[in-house]
Formats: sequence, C-alpha cells, structure tokens
Amino acid sequence: MAENQTPEPNFDQNNDFPPDGNEMATPRRSGQHVSPGRLERIYRRGAVLAITEHVPPEPFRPDFYELSWYRKPAPEEEVLASGQLGWCLKSPQVETQPKEDARQHSLKILQVISGGYHRRSQVFKCQLDGNEEKIYMAKAFDPAFSAEYPYDVTWAADASYSTEAAAYEDIRRAGYDGTFSPRYYGSWTFNLPILKDRSLRASLRANTRPVRMILMEYIEGLDFEEIFRVKVELLLSPQERLHVLNDILKAKAFLQFAGVSHRDPFPRNVILRGSSSSATDITRDRTAGKVVIVDFEHAVATRRPNCLYACPREDRPINPIYHHWRHCPAEWGCLVPEPFFSNYAAWQKWMKDSWLNNRAFCKPLGMEIAPWDRDIRNWFPQFA
Repeated sequence: MAENQTPEPNFDQNNDFPPDGNEMATPRRSGQHVSPGRLERIYRRGAVLAITEHVPPEPFRPDFYELSWYRKPAPEEEVLASGQLGWCLKSPQVETQPKEDARQHSLKILQVISGGYHRRSQVFKCQLDGNEEKIYMAKAFDPAFSAEYPYDVTWAADASYSTEAAAYEDIRRAGYDGTFSPRYYGSWTFNLPILKDRSLRASLRANTRPVRMILMEYIEGLDFEEIFRVKVELLLSPQERLHVLNDILKAKAFLQFAGVSHRDPFPRNVILRGSSSSATDITRDRTAGKVVIVDFEHAVATRRPNCLYACPREDRPINPIYHHWRHCPAEWGCLVPEPFFSNYAAWQKWMKDSWLNNRAFCKPLGMEIAPWDRDIRNWFPQFA
C-alpha cells in the first residue's frame, strides 16, 4: 500500500450504521450493555480494514504491574452517563509514540471466529493486501463491544491489548516465536467510522474511532474444549494423551522461562495442530502433532521492568514436576487416562519417570516458581 494512503473501510453505507445515536447516549442500569446500533456488522466476512503498525503501551494491570503512568478506571456512573460508544469517544484508548516508517496494509476478513457484543475481543481469520496464500488470525480489542460495560471499557481494552502484545513480544524476544504459541506479526491500529448521521457526528466531534489489534499466525486445529466435547479417546490413544500432556507442560515451562506466565492455560486455550471435526467424526493430521497455546490476555510478563513479580533468570526452564507434582491439573482431567488421573501414586510415578532427571530443565532458585501462589511454594522444597 502506498505511504500515507488510508482508505476507508468498505462497509455498506446504507445498512451498517444506525440512523441516529440516541440509544448510545442513554444511561443504563449497572450491568446492562448498550448496543451501538448495528455496529456488529463491521466485523463480518468480506469487510476490509486499513491497518497501520502501532506501538502498544506497557502492560499496566494493577495486580501485576506498578501503575505509574496509566489513568485509573473511571467510575461506572461516568461511563453510564456517556453510553458505551459515547465513552469510547470521550475517553479513547491511549495513544503511544508513533512508530517511524509504520507499515500499512489492507486487511480483509475471511471468517469471524469469535465476535459480537459481550466479548472482550473480536477474533477473525484474515488476509493482507489480497494475498490468498497466507492466512492470519487477528484479535481486535474494540471497547464498543466489550463485555466489561458499564466498567471503563477503554481502560479494559487497553489493559487486554497491552498485556497480550507484551506476552507475544517477550516470547519472540526469547526466541520461541511460533514454537509454543502462534507466530506473532505485530500490533496494529485501524479507524472505524462512527455513524451515518452527520448532526450526531458533529456533536461528538469525531468521524472515526481507533481500535487496537494484534496479528498472529492462523493455527489450523481444534482447541481441547472442542476435543473433549466430542470425546478425546476418539482422537488420541492413552499413550498419545500422556504425550500431549507432556507437550502442554513443556510449553508452559518454556513460556515461563521466556518471562510469560499464561495464568489461563485451560483446554479452550490450547490447540492441537492438525485436528479437525465433522458432524460424524473427529480426525487428526498426525504429521502436525503439536500443541499451541493461545490467548495471552491474562498473562503476566515477568521480565518487564514494571512487573511486581519480577523473577530471577534461570539458565533453563523450571522443571514441570515442581508445578504439578501432587496431582493432575483438574482442568486436564478429561485428557489424562486412568489410573493417572485418580491415583496420586500413579501420577507421581509418571511425573518422576517423565521429568525428574530431564537435564533440559532446572530446579527453581527460590520463590520465582509462583510468586503469587503460596500453596505451590509450600510443597515444592521437598525436591530441593
């Protein structure tokens, strides 16, 4: 795309925007969402967005980072008085120092994976600049659709965007980009038109609103929540299930070594590459055979200078046995065959056989194994 060229999205001018915005400025009771007209049609198959490379802010969730620069969330009453879309215009997402020679692309949505109202993000399959050979996954943090309303939705969108971008950046910096998580293609921003009604646009003093987005590799496969729904034994033998669990524990350990604690490694956030399903069957490309961890919206970037739980650097990843010695993680119970799930002795023998003498991993140096989890810290010293 030519430099400084910023084409408008190709939305249907007659149908995509409501004729007026009265409902968008109407205060609602706490916990009730404001639906900004028919804006959900923005994220649809065939829509084209002009995206520009963007520098994300540093992560700032107060539970995990020193909150020194970002504003505090606004009171709900103030957000309600503006309405959800009105608040996005009154208090937009934070601006950062523009990137020199920022790249621009034309993004076309091929399929909406997860979207609509009451969502933290809009996730869609896409292509860039008409190139049909390379497919991406985009995740847009659009506060106008946020499930957080009537909480400060722009604060929440920036928190999610900065958290996930930091995680992918740190994974890439550690040399694991595309190994245990999708390959990362950077952070982006795009502008969306607000309304068709000129008088309302004038009163809002804005024609567009910015939305932040990250771009990733598209992973072909099912997440384990889908696999468990169909029955995992149809796809994996007992031995393969243990092998997959090994891969998951290894991925978590290496990501933490990269300075990223996922904090939400549940089945819905782990994809088995090459798996697929139909109405009658579930299959797997055994040449792919690799787990991929996704969705770093709740992660903690422990290598960041402002992180409250900064960890000393080990020379190798911490051995998974220190995290999971006592029993199988409950969320992975559907994956683990018997007797390893219900019999603690069998589980601990398998953990020892799999991990205890693995020289690719190390013992923890101290409390860095789980600085916010006292329960784990109470029992891991037995291996010291």
